[in-house]
Amino acid sequence: MLPRLTLILLVSVSALAELPEKYSAVYYEQLQGKEKARCDKYVTELKVIDKRKSMGRVQPWDMEKMQAKQKKIEKDYDKYCLRLP
Repeated sequence: MLPRLTLILLVSVSALAELPEKYSAVYYEQLQGKEKARCDKYVTELKVIDKRKSMGRVQPWDMEKMQAKQKKIEKDYDKYCLRLP
């Protein structure tokens, strides 16, 4: 069980490092409640997509769905969460 947790931790840290800086919580830290939760959800979903892509073995139809979802999330993130200082 411990090696599995260690692996999950390493994968999640590496996935976090792969996202561009604009997805840092610094840009939406002033938000509260549902708005902050929505932005956190966007970042989490983008991490999952990046992790699945990096692991490989993704079917072509799944890749199309992930790319469409990633574009929508990025657009919504820019609209609702990105507040440049």
